[in-house]
Amino acid sequence: MTLFDTESHPPRHLADPASPAPSLPPALLRRLRGVRTVKALRSPVGLLTGGLLAAASIALVLPTNTGSEALIASVPEPPAQSLTIAAASPLAALARDSYSAVAPPKLQYPLPPGSAVASGYGPRSCSNCYSNFHHGIDIFPGAGTPIAAMANGVVSKANAAGDNAMGVNVHIDHVIDGVPVTSVYGHLQAGSLGLRVGDTVTVGQIIGRVGATGNAAGAHLHFEIHPGGSGSVNPYAWLAARIG
Repeated sequence: MTLFDTESHPPRHLADPASPAPSLPPALLRRLRGVRTVKALRSPVGLLTGGLLAAASIALVLPTNTGSEALIASVPEPPAQSLTIAAASPLAALARDSYSAVAPPKLQYPLPPGSAVASGYGPRSCSNCYSNFHHGIDIFPGAGTPIAAMANGVVSKANAAGDNAMGVNVHIDHVIDGVPVTSVYGHLQAGSLGLRVGDTVTVGQIIGRVGATGNAAGAHLHFEIHPGGSGSVNPYAWLAARIG
């Protein structure tokens, strides 16, 4: 008999499968069967549970293409924006009010046309005249008639007291067609002259009223014109040549 002859003498430490299992108490056998059952089930259930959890996590993190396409398809596409620029239309003709502007005259008569002239320009002979040559004309439109400046100018002399032969009088310097001209207004009504030396006047401005101050026989305007700073000229003839 050899050392490794198993047929005639099997090793003692190997149990014979055909031999009956050693007898155990029934309670212990039931407990052992429960443990083997739990172990047998634990492996498939764990694998299944782990797989389900992993699949759910992947599904949450990475949605399937089908879900993404459905989500994108559910979002409405914004409408195309368009900008329309209206063609420029020609400006309508602006309606303007019709009017006419009348420029003030450069010259005018100091009293209304047609006023009576009692004493003309030139040599004269009278008992109470202060000069035998009349350097102006005497006009009788009526006491208190407004007197207008014959042109734009500046007051060069003004005597509101009337304590001289010309009574209340005023001298106004003008420039007519580039030529200096002085106009003189005498015998004005007391208190009607409101101008002082240096005041500016405009053509047609009321400078006083017809009166009888100074050496005057009645209410009238003594009116003179001195062109170019020299002697006097016939004032109405000079005005008529320029006004008409």
